[in-house]
Amino acid sequence: MKQPIEGRVTMRSGRRIAAIALLPSLMILAAPSTAWAQTPLNVELGASGTVSARVLVTVSVSVTCDPSFNNPATGVAEGDLSVEVEQGSGRGIAFGSAGRSRFVTCTGAPVVLNVGVTADPSGAPFHGGQAVARVFASVVAPDFSRFETDNDGPEVIKLRG
Repeated sequence: MKQPIEGRVTMRSGRRIAAIALLPSLMILAAPSTAWAQTPLNVELGASGTVSARVLVTVSVSVTCDPSFNNPATGVAEGDLSVEVEQGSGRGIAFGSAGRSRFVTCTGAPVVLNVGVTADPSGAPFHGGQAVARVFASVVAPDFSRFETDNDGPEVIKLRG
């Protein structure tokens, strides 16, 4: 004998009840926590750079990182920063890269670094105008429990000089 319509639980309504029952749990999982809300490492290229003697490009890089990455003995974060710059030059491409280790004291606020990138001697020289730049960074916690990376670019920047 069939149940009256108002008392019957169908497969579709059963799934709906289960979904509604799970909704509060899913909302808790989806809510951002304060620990996750802040990025442990963020790097951003400046919009411009300068060319000196056609072999050196200086670009600014903004680095923001959590102070927990600083080594208590040195006060500096253990990690690496790498910047690459490419620019069309005549029939060739000017290219250069630079790297730094233990490059920043993490404060939780942006720290601006000026990074000097030298041209590859086998390529063309740099000049004023547009270029393409990239930055890569990594930091590791003093106890090696956390490792973070970030990058910015490729991005067109304006070189002066």
